[in-house]
Amino acid sequence: RLTGLETLEGKESPRLSVLAEALFAVGCAVETTPGSIRVAPGTRTSGELVLDPRNDHRMAFAFALLGLEREDLRVQNPACVAKSWPSFWTDLA
Repeated sequence: RLTGLETLEGKESPRLSVLAEALFAVGCAVETTPGSIRVAPGTRTSGELVLDPRNDHRMAFAFALLGLEREDLRVQNPACVAKSWPSFWTDLA
């Protein structure tokens, strides 16, 4: 369980909510409260999965890490990382 995350909802995207949605989409059991998230193993989903970082570069970075484990994962609007790390996708490859 991660706590002290109250400020994440007021950033470029509602980060805590976006992260919870993505983790749930890949099959994790997720529980959120204002300012906290609890993640547990769940049932891995199958098939192509497209995650929407809501134009938030930090969410795209987080989703990229999920993609290292799951080849069928795609990040919608991957260009949003250009705000802070234009060569991110090239560097990651």
